[in-house]
Amino acid sequence: MARYEVTIAGWSPASLNTLTRHWSRAHRAKASDRDRVAQELDLARVPRVAVPRSVLRGLQRAGVADPTLLEGARPTRRRLEVTVILGPRRDPDGTFRKGGQPPDPDNLLKSLLDALVEGGFLVDDSADWAEWECPRVVPDDGQGYRTRIVLEDQ
Repeated sequence: MARYEVTIAGWSPASLNTLTRHWSRAHRAKASDRDRVAQELDLARVPRVAVPRSVLRGLQRAGVADPTLLEGARPTRRRLEVTVILGPRRDPDGTFRKGGQPPDPDNLLKSLLDALVEGGFLVDDSADWAEWECPRVVPDDGQGYRTRIVLEDQ
């Protein structure tokens, strides 16, 4: 089983609270997460296990019969671990926290799962293709806020 660990400094997934606000704000947040996750995982040379969704849509429009047969797309089930390390008195989006309470851990998973599926790093976020637990949210350790993502092939 291959294991890939990537730490993204100065970033954490958009919270569900952000995604349930105005549609344009949610769209921008998800697009930002999708682009940042894909960039960081590509830099870390994490292999894709599916054709990215944007490519799939183009292939479907072009009439390609079975896009899963493309080179480099080997469907694999993966396990996901996520740890968000908060900076001093900061929320995951970088804004200063008012009440001092850390965010709900499950509030951070939706945008990250969508970004991993869109980028082809997960085949799907269903139990058939992915296994995950609630993300861990850890207080400041003096090194700034960041998110650690661990993907493990099963």
